[in-house]
Amino acid sequence: MKITVTDKALTCLQEEWGFEEVTSVRVYGRYVGGGGDPYALGIMKAESVPGGLAIRTVTQGVTFFIEEQDLWHLQEKELIIDAQGIDIQFVLVEASIGEQ
Repeated sequence: MKITVTDKALTCLQEEWGFEEVTSVRVYGRYVGGGGDPYALGIMKAESVPGGLAIRTVTQGVTFFIEEQDLWHLQEKELIIDAQGIDIQFVLVEASIGEQ
């Protein structure tokens, strides 16, 4: 499992949300309602990276992380955080061998 953040996503966060270097961003699973998949991913600005950290990546000084309690949503997947205009998109793909 790993997190990849595209340049478009980082630019979106920096411009639209005012994220700067030395910012931490938590990625988490959340319940959104019924349907085929009642769960989705969300992001929020975090003050620091917690001790229950499971996955972390740093992109241009911004730390993106997932806590152990939220790993259930990403089992055997790679998360790519991208953007379409001002909308952040979460793309889950099967993890490469050796990254699970």
